[in-house]
Amino acid sequence: MRVSFPLDDPTFAEVEALAQRLGVSRSELCRAALREYLARHSSEDVTAALNRVYSANAETEDFRQEAAQRTFRANE
Repeated sequence: MRVSFPLDDPTFAEVEALAQRLGVSRSELCRAALREYLARHSSEDVTAALNRVYSANAETEDFRQEAAQRTFRANE
């Protein structure tokens, strides 16, 4: 699939220079950059989901600890 989008001159110059330095075409450089960007954001989604799970469990654990302390105090 072909994709076309405008780049400002400074960005284009950086893309051109990096592609030459790496010995790849601009297209390959852009494909690699997009794959890396997508992978990074995919892992961020996983991290965010795990954070939600752990924070929910942390609240449950806090509740359990508080309940255990109250039970202990009540039975002293």
